[in-house]
Amino acid sequence: MLTRLSFLAVGAALALLALTPATGQAAAKLRYHACDGKKYLLLDPSGDPLVKLLRIKMAKSKADGYAPRCLVAEAVAMQVQMGASGGKTPPATITVYGARWGIGKVKCHYTPMTGYTQAQCVKTGKDASTTRFRLVPNG
Repeated sequence: MLTRLSFLAVGAALALLALTPATGQAAAKLRYHACDGKKYLLLDPSGDPLVKLLRIKMAKSKADGYAPRCLVAEAVAMQVQMGASGGKTPPATITVYGARWGIGKVKCHYTPMTGYTQAQCVKTGKDASTTRFRLVPNG
C-alpha cells in the first residue's frame, strides 16, 4: 500500500520526467529512405521517361496502416512516369492509391537539370511524405 509520502515521491519523479527534453528517434530529423523501384513492379523499366534514384521520406513505416514506404514511392513515381510519357508535361497533382490503401492527392514540383528532371512530390496531412526521384529520358 502506498503511503502519502511515497505517492508524492512518485508524482515528483513523473513531473521531472515530463520536463526532460525529448531525445532519441522521436526528436531525430526524418531522412530519405532509398527504394530500388523494382520491388512492386509498378514502374515501366523501358518507359520514357525512366525513373532513377527513387527516395521517400515518411514519418510512419506504412501509409494508411498498410502500404510500406517503397510501395508509396513507386506508386507516386508510376503516376508521374505515366503522366509524363510520350513527351507530355509531368502532372502537378496526382492521386495515389492501391487496392487496399490510399493517401490521396500529392503535389509535384519539377526542376530541369542537365540530362534529367528532378521531381519532388509532397503529401501533407495524414500520411505525410516527400518522394524524390529523377525523370531521365530513355534513349
